[in-house]
Amino acid sequence: MAASGQGRALVLDLDTRAGLCTARSLGRAGIRLGVAARDGRASGLRTRYADRRVVLPDPELDFDAYGTAILDELSSRPVDAILSSIDSSVEVLHRRRDEIGRFGSPALGGREAVDVALSKERTLAVASGLGIPVPRSIRVRTQDELVAALSELAFPCVLKPESSWRALGGGGGERLGPVLVEDADEGRRLGATMVRPDAPVLVQQFVRGVRETVKLFRVGGRTIAALAMTIDRTWPPLGGSSVMRRTVAPAEDVLEHAERLVAEVGLDGYSEVEFRRDDGGRPLVMEINPRLSQSVELAVRAGVDFPRMQFEWARGGVVETPAAPVLGLRVGWLAGDLRLLVAALRHSTAGTPGLGSTLKSLGVDYLVRRARLEGFDLHDLRPVGGGVAFAFRRLGHGDDGPGPSV
Repeated sequence: MAASGQGRALVLDLDTRAGLCTARSLGRAGIRLGVAARDGRASGLRTRYADRRVVLPDPELDFDAYGTAILDELSSRPVDAILSSIDSSVEVLHRRRDEIGRFGSPALGGREAVDVALSKERTLAVASGLGIPVPRSIRVRTQDELVAALSELAFPCVLKPESSWRALGGGGGERLGPVLVEDADEGRRLGATMVRPDAPVLVQQFVRGVRETVKLFRVGGRTIAALAMTIDRTWPPLGGSSVMRRTVAPAEDVLEHAERLVAEVGLDGYSEVEFRRDDGGRPLVMEINPRLSQSVELAVRAGVDFPRMQFEWARGGVVETPAAPVLGLRVGWLAGDLRLLVAALRHSTAGTPGLGSTLKSLGVDYLVRRARLEGFDLHDLRPVGGGVAFAFRRLGHGDDGPGPSV
């Protein structure tokens, strides 16, 4: 895609890997950037490509204040497009798109399409209606419904929030991920904090197969780019962010399912459809992600610059069809692998492989297969040092949670 050298963007979430990748992609294209993060110490804020840096309130503490701060920034410095890469930011851009849209275009699909994509239950219903295989799922809103659902599904099973972001009392919110349940007692214990009448949970069949993802880009209802990847490791181990991933030729069944599903939902711009294969080899739809995902750097390194495409699409520019992606490219999130290694040493996280297999996987991927290091850019080194230091500080304090932007 030819660089225009024109335009201005606000890139949110510079405390994430995708936020930093997005800022670098747009900055290299000559687009002027404001960048924002929830943490003033975020390594991504150090990127050389930004000419303005903004620290926002934490949406988990005050979601309305987070949205208002974004509006305040935009009202004083309008932009062509606003790009996001985490659930809380998607919620703000989606729910307040009319207000925000006065000062810049939220880089999101249409209102109804995003509504469906943000709901795992509605996504699975659309897929099932198209004849696309889905995992067996039972929606529960109360503890009694949870107990009944746990008695219907075989163990292990999964508790998965119907929506990844949910509001909390006091004006804050939280992001929830799926958790593995080994027996009924564990299910009731975990469900006691997850299940609420206003925040349903899916009790879902556990699918053991490989995780396959298709990233699509649609303009005017037509797919102009597709990139498939397989995920070898994630953090947390079940349904977490991808840690080691590689580009592959898309399997015909997965690509066909993904394109049909996204077309039915009507989701233009960037989207990511995730699958897992069951014991019979069928790809089962897990979810649609309507935002730039944390693995987007793999696509950029493979020659498909989704952040730049998303910016041009959002501001009504010309989105050129990219060349076919490089296949067999591996990119690893080193901070995520360090978390997996620590979890294996401590035996602290369900689903984490043993220490021996974890060390073998790391050695093969980084030393033999020469996996690229995510976030490492010789032309933008300041975020790298800050990200590595931040990751080691969190590990030293026993924090195995989600990692920084590098």
